[in-house]
Amino acid sequence: MKHTIVVFAGAALVTACTPSLPSAAPGDQPTAAQSTGRATVVPTDGPAMPLIVDWQPEQRGDLEELVHDGIVVVAFDAKGFRLLKGCSVPGDYGFVGMSMKTQVIRLESQQEVAANLPLAGVGIAGKIGGELESGTTLDIAMAMIGKKRTTWKEVAREDLQGGSACEGATHFVRGMTVGAFAMKTGSKQKASAAVEIFGIGASGGTASSKGVDNSDGKLAACDGADPDGEGPPKQCAALIRLEIEPITATRTAVAAEPSANDKPDVASNDVAGCPRGMVQTDGKCTLPQPSKPHVCAPGDAADCRAQCDKGNAPSCNVLGVMIMHGKAGGPPDASKARTLFDKACAAGLQGGCANASVLGNGQGPSGPASPRGLEDACRAGETQACSALGFRYRQGIGVARDPSQALKYYTKGCNGGDQVACTNLSVLYSGSGGIPRDDKRALDLAMRACFGGVSTSCGNAGLRYEFGMGVPADMKRAATFFDRACKMSKADCFRLGILHQEGQGVSKDDDKAKELFDASCKSGRSSLSGVACYVNEKIYRTPPGKVDASSMRQVVDTMQGQCDQRVARACSFLGVAKLALAEKPAGFAALKKGCDMKDAWACDLGKRLR
Repeated sequence: MKHTIVVFAGAALVTACTPSLPSAAPGDQPTAAQSTGRATVVPTDGPAMPLIVDWQPEQRGDLEELVHDGIVVVAFDAKGFRLLKGCSVPGDYGFVGMSMKTQVIRLESQQEVAANLPLAGVGIAGKIGGELESGTTLDIAMAMIGKKRTTWKEVAREDLQGGSACEGATHFVRGMTVGAFAMKTGSKQKASAAVEIFGIGASGGTASSKGVDNSDGKLAACDGADPDGEGPPKQCAALIRLEIEPITATRTAVAAEPSANDKPDVASNDVAGCPRGMVQTDGKCTLPQPSKPHVCAPGDAADCRAQCDKGNAPSCNVLGVMIMHGKAGGPPDASKARTLFDKACAAGLQGGCANASVLGNGQGPSGPASPRGLEDACRAGETQACSALGFRYRQGIGVARDPSQALKYYTKGCNGGDQVACTNLSVLYSGSGGIPRDDKRALDLAMRACFGGVSTSCGNAGLRYEFGMGVPADMKRAATFFDRACKMSKADCFRLGILHQEGQGVSKDDDKAKELFDASCKSGRSSLSGVACYVNEKIYRTPPGKVDASSMRQVVDTMQGQCDQRVARACSFLGVAKLALAEKPAGFAALKKGCDMKDAWACDLGKRLR
């Protein structure tokens, strides 16, 4: 199983030419709603990461309320940027902390203001447009201490909940940067540090006669934030930037089936989309300058190489991800990718360090691939580094095996939106690795991973509804999750086949069961596909599929601990794996144990496989 690659292509936020800007009454800063009504915005059909530091208190309050109710859905079109109240996607946002990072973004033209502040930027530019042309700037100081993220990578129209309230929906909010900010007018002749801009806000001063300013949170509160904390400090919890992804017409993402042994993959995060004709430089969208490197657009290998050669670390990282996945005009090449990640890391980009560590073997006391290097990248908010640490503590790679440490870092990875980390975390809470069984947590995590596109986790969530683990038993709900898993990946169709074999939650239909077992067996994409092959051959007399010893041993390794902690279906899978390994007494004993725990399928297999 590989992680979904998170790279952001260019997205059109406003027209490439400078828009016609309305004037504002002297002394009256336009509200976000007023500005949106007048904005000239090119409809966006790709990902984007708009700043929201220009939002008025009522809009920020609306967003924070929606965040508590599910995954936020928005409309981003020619009418502007609008939150859609009453429309949402099931799920929630996890919080992952990081070491505080400060940044000052300086907007120097009407075009930059409108491009980087798509909600009210046009109105602000209309207010101070004349001053911008004569040397005034709009300076935004940010203190970033964490992110809120969902595991959803793709939302289709069928996933939206809210009926008519969802009319016009174009994007969902995948993540949010959390911290504090202060926005003030400044001067091109004088560069201001973040602490100075925050200080102006605290003193109530202003750098412009028109008084364009906005702030939320305290720098001192952010400075005391704990990267390992479960949430942000009270006065450092402002939402600064959104990460939005387009809603698709139909669900297209298909994920393979990860197990507790799956490795994290390289990723390129936080590359902001910009309007056509603009590029990302110094954290903002601006017109390209030949003498100044910019962040390349993922997919543009030629520009990524050119910008990397000029010293732009994010471009080196993006190019490395493309090369690693064979999307740069050649086959996948881990060696070339690692060289690029090392270059990005040496330039101070923790995302590059995280990717270098994912490709490394985790040996040695120092360097990006070492446990210390991973820890630094994880504390900087690089999710794949947290997941890599969880994987290494789970497997004992470069560190001593430690399930509690694996739990810690998988949790950070899951909260950072890594659906595979959520999957592995759910497995641990199911009774693996010596972690005490916690059915409710295991179910919640399985559902988060399922929404993120992991078919195995959809199956695991269905299993818990089937047996009433952490939730009241509900066979129809179980069948719904099993059907979702099967549609995402043929390898997980055997779960729905079990229900048809036993007539639980669906019609009893051996022909349908055989069809589903056969589809799972032929996929060969998970260790449990081997279970489907064995059952299909022995019960339905189909030609044998691939049942290799290594995959069956993997099933034994994963299911033994869960069976010991009385997970009935785990005992059933364990029994089949033991039989496939020619360990008949142990196999039938495990099936009997599953049967004794009310797994009707185990009882049936115990009779049919004799």
